[in-house]
Amino acid sequence: MRRDRPRKRGVALLIALVVLTVAGIFLMAAFYAAQQTERADRLTLRVAQLDAVNDLAVVALLASWDSAARFRQAAGFTAALPSSVNSPNTLSVAWLTRISSTAYLATLRSTDLSDTTIFARSSWLLRVNAPRWPAVAALITGGDVRADGALQILPPGPVPATDCEPAPPSWVPIAVPPGRSAPAPYVEWILAGADSTYRTFGGVSLESLAASASTRLMAAGPVQVPIGAVTLAPGDLDLAGGSGGGLLIVEGRLRFSGPVTFRGVIVTLGGLEVKASGTFVEGLVMAAGDSESAVVVDRNADFTLRYDPCLAANVAWHAGRVGPFAFRGWTPAP
Repeated sequence: MRRDRPRKRGVALLIALVVLTVAGIFLMAAFYAAQQTERADRLTLRVAQLDAVNDLAVVALLASWDSAARFRQAAGFTAALPSSVNSPNTLSVAWLTRISSTAYLATLRSTDLSDTTIFARSSWLLRVNAPRWPAVAALITGGDVRADGALQILPPGPVPATDCEPAPPSWVPIAVPPGRSAPAPYVEWILAGADSTYRTFGGVSLESLAASASTRLMAAGPVQVPIGAVTLAPGDLDLAGGSGGGLLIVEGRLRFSGPVTFRGVIVTLGGLEVKASGTFVEGLVMAAGDSESAVVVDRNADFTLRYDPCLAANVAWHAGRVGPFAFRGWTPAP
């Protein structure tokens, strides 16, 4: 009996060691699983934070949208935008691919600088909502065009190496409503007499363009020609001279009382009157207003207009607004 006691103690010790070993393995497994779960939770949280950084990067991209550079970017070309640190320890990189004349694909990647294996990636389809001018004539008017002085409308020049398309072969110098008169050659266009022609340009309204004006002219007397993307005159406007360009919206009647040079698009709801010599406009003019005197060139005055649909398209582009059209989270980054 005494000889069996050490043997039993050895078996008990062995069993205890086995139990302790198994328990240790389970404890280590549980600890490892807890570590992995915690790491996965941290990773999920960090990726969610990086997704939010990507959203902020999209907002920054739209706020700093370079209309001139995007207008020159060729379709199918991908441009790498400058990287930025939008939050502590995070680097954001963006690529912009032009898909069509008005659509872009923005691909963003935000990386954790402390662990570059952690990143978030997203893509957004952006669209430029720009006005579309009627490609009918150089001068579109809601009534008669009376030229007591000299009125000359020149054809478009050569198309520059941009995204512009050439002028349609059917373009004419002047378009008026049926039954209205103008110096030859001109055409009668029924929509020239429609109010919507001067207030709706594709999917963009005149009111929204006026609301986005960077310059507002409130002066009652003659003023110099403004230079800006969108300029609004809420009433009559008398331009005494100078040069400028962009989109000029006049809610009253526009008068040129001095030599003026303007490159862009003019939309005047109260008609147009040229009272001095040396007035030159390159682009497009749309003049509604009184049907009997929508456009008047006074005696001893001269008005030269060169039709430039490419310049008009450029003005429309700069007056447009870019925004997200759709989300594509599956799109890989370059």
